[in-house]
Amino acid sequence: MTFLNDGTDRKISAYNFWVRAGELVIGTAEEPYTAKANIHLLGTNEDEYFAFSNSIETGNKNLVITGDATMVGAQRSLRSRLRTPVFVGDTTMTVDAGLDWV
Repeated sequence: MTFLNDGTDRKISAYNFWVRAGELVIGTAEEPYTAKANIHLLGTNEDEYFAFSNSIETGNKNLVITGDATMVGAQRSLRSRLRTPVFVGDTTMTVDAGLDWV
């Protein structure tokens, strides 16, 4: 499956999404994906579980890649410094200004 890079936001909604023997391409190094690409996993913790075999039960929301996947988007600013310590239970943190984090 390849997401067309035509500036249109794309969304896949599924209970289980498995790239088994094929490939998933959402942008490449030569042509990064410029729109929003969402893989939305459906279901609740009460839904039936998915099992690969009798001994491997994986849950009820699965994104499994056993084939090939390439996901390349716009270059982002990824580095920053924590400006204050962060502890277990904290709900906020302070980082350097000017980041493009969403």
